[in-house]
Amino acid sequence: MGKCHCGTCEKCLNAGSLAERMEAARVAGKRDEFLRLKAKMETTRESGVQKQHAEHVERIKKAFPLGSSLGGRTITGYEDICGSMRGWVQIVTSDGGKTDSNDAYRIRAKAYADSQADAFMSRVRRPRSGRVKIGEYSEALDALVRAMRLEHVWTCEQWQHNNIGSWDEEYSHIQNEAIADGFTDEEAEEKRIEAQHAAQSDAFDEYVEKLKRAVNYVLGFSGLELEEVKGVYYIAPVDGTSIAAWHAAADKMAEVITGYGAFEYRDGQELKDAGPYKTYSDAILQHLHWLRHGPAVYGGGGYDFITR
Repeated sequence: MGKCHCGTCEKCLNAGSLAERMEAARVAGKRDEFLRLKAKMETTRESGVQKQHAEHVERIKKAFPLGSSLGGRTITGYEDICGSMRGWVQIVTSDGGKTDSNDAYRIRAKAYADSQADAFMSRVRRPRSGRVKIGEYSEALDALVRAMRLEHVWTCEQWQHNNIGSWDEEYSHIQNEAIADGFTDEEAEEKRIEAQHAAQSDAFDEYVEKLKRAVNYVLGFSGLELEEVKGVYYIAPVDGTSIAAWHAAADKMAEVITGYGAFEYRDGQELKDAGPYKTYSDAILQHLHWLRHGPAVYGGGGYDFITR
């Protein structure tokens, strides 16, 4: 016998998915059956959401186990605020704070990136005189930005990640125009991609220039400047590269730290001796992160406005 498609008999009402059975009951005018199936569907959906949420909570507990560190704090527990909302779980830390799971992943990613930058900077030689060579290309610039803890600007890597696909729609007309001019679909697409890449490359180069200006603005609080020679980045005092010039830069670094109020150093010599550090350039590189507080000490705008 063939399959019945009347939609009103018991066979049809008991066949198919819940949604199909609900529709069949509605069409047949069987309101009680329709409401029963609707309630069953809602229960099934809620159970699925609860299960999905429970699985998510377990993933969070596995990724951030009790006793491990999150942003310098110890994880002491979890707070599952609403079991019907997938992902609504917070991580409780030793300071009493609560961190959303999404934020926890961002904190971990930042800590990893900072540790990589610190490892990169630890390999940088710190001479008694001369320029300090940071490294080559955007990797070196990014490591410097992270070492300086300039958290209100994107690194080059972050800029590229955050701008993926930004030009996809903007240059679709290039492809359409090429097709209208008689190019094949493949040739037209290639022209669009070339235009997108050129625009993205120009925008990236523009951002790198802004980022370098932001870095220079912050370094200026210690009398330092960033130099780039054929893709290689260097740091050096503005007034030369002698020992005396580095000493003077260390004096300014000590002034920023003391002015911000965290520690007190009378001058660059005391800052150098506090390590103790072998050279003034070493003492300065170990304290680069303090320079972002320069505007708070001397006044002036923040560094982030330069990259906007």
